[in-house]
Formats: sequence, structure tokens, C-alpha cells
Amino acid sequence: MTDLPVINKVAASEGIRWVGQSFSIFSKSSSIWVVMLIIYFGISILLTTIPVLVLLPSLLAPIFNAGFMFAAKTVDNGQMLEIDHLFAGFKQQFRSLFRLGLIYFLLNLLIIAVISFVLEWIADPAALAAMNQATTTAELEKILVQSPELLIALFKALMIGLVLSIPLVMASWFSSALVLFHQIPPSKAMLMSLSACNRNMFAFLLYGLLLTPLLMLAMLPLALGLLIMIPVIFIGQYCSYKVIFSQQQSDKGVFIV
Repeated sequence: MTDLPVINKVAASEGIRWVGQSFSIFSKSSSIWVVMLIIYFGISILLTTIPVLVLLPSLLAPIFNAGFMFAAKTVDNGQMLEIDHLFAGFKQQFRSLFRLGLIYFLLNLLIIAVISFVLEWIADPAALAAMNQATTTAELEKILVQSPELLIALFKALMIGLVLSIPLVMASWFSSALVLFHQIPPSKAMLMSLSACNRNMFAFLLYGLLLTPLLMLAMLPLALGLLIMIPVIFIGQYCSYKVIFSQQQSDKGVFIV
């Protein structure tokens, strides 16, 4: 493992720059970015259709994320983007990135377990049982209309889940890049990512405020705009990583795909 990179604190205005930089990097090879995303989604969907591999997309997510980080770094360095860059995480730091995916998966399971526990604790057992037995949307709507307290319980449980998910998102934002570019162990990378996001919360708040309306627009029509916005978000992870973490160590490694 290389020396740990320094976590920088940046101005809130950096959140605006990340959005602009992301679109700039995307525009240089837009068609290839879209093809990479379609390949990623295609592989994930294919794996979910195979019962014994249905969990694999979740475990491989950090590996593909690392591929998008590698691709963004490549374009940012003035080099040509290639579809093969998507698979950089399979060729470098694969085991560590896979362990990262396993940690994510287990933490997500824990959050789901907490949501289920809270829901069973605060919801009416009869109404909850009826909701679990509902087979159609119409039946579910009828149950919620008849039991408004169940809807309130669902809202409370989901809010708790959202609060628990925020730290996990923060821990995952930089971790793939830290594992790939700095060879940092998965658990340490997650802690560093969480610390970096917390230290730069105002920049991320502004970044999120700008990104939210763009994502809403991307949903119209037929959500085709997500073919642009999802790669832009991946690139945004790299743009924020580049300025928040010291880069002198990442340039020492060999990142040839």
C-alpha cells in the first residue's frame, strides 16, 4: 500500500465546478461513455436473470465504479477513452474491490434489516400482514387507505433507512478510487471517503443541489437523459476525488489497461 493521500478541504464553490468539469469530460467522448454505461447495465441485468448469480451485480458494482474512475482519469489526462477502460477494476486491485463490494452488500443488508425491524415494531401487525399478502397495486392502495397509520409507519421506517444510507453513500463515494489509485484496503478506503465527504459537506451540498434538477430533467422523456446523467455522476466522483485527495501518490502507480 502506498502512503495515504492527504484529504483537502475545498471551497463550497467547488461543487459547481465538479458539475461543469463532469460535463466537459463527458462531452469529449460522449458516445463511448454511453456505450460503456449500456454495457455495464447489460451485464448487470444479464447476471440478475441467472438465479445463482443474482447477487453478483451488487458485489461487482465497486469494480465497475473503479472502471469509470479510471476512464475519467484517462480522459482528464488528455488520453483517448476506450471501452476497455470499463474493465480496469478487473485487471487492477480486483480482490480489494470485490471485498469492497462485499462490505457494501452486507451494510445494505443491515440497513434493510433495521428498516424491517422498525416497521414491525411501530406498525399494526394485522395491517402489516395484510400489506405483505397484497398481490396487486390496487390491493396495496386499498390497505393503505384503510390503515393510514400503516402509511405513517412506512414513512418513518423509510426515513430511518434514508438517514442510515447517507453515511454509506459518503463512504462509497471515493472508496473505489482510493482502492484503485492508492491501493488502500477497502475498510480504510471507506473510512477515508466518509471523512472526506464530511469535511467537504458544503461543496457536496451545492453539488447535489445542482445535480438534482438535472436528474429530474433527465427523467423526461422515457428517462433517456439518464444515459448522459449517470456517466456524468461517475465522472463527478472522479472530479471531486481529484481536488479533495492529494494526487502525488496516485501518479506513482502504473495504471496501464
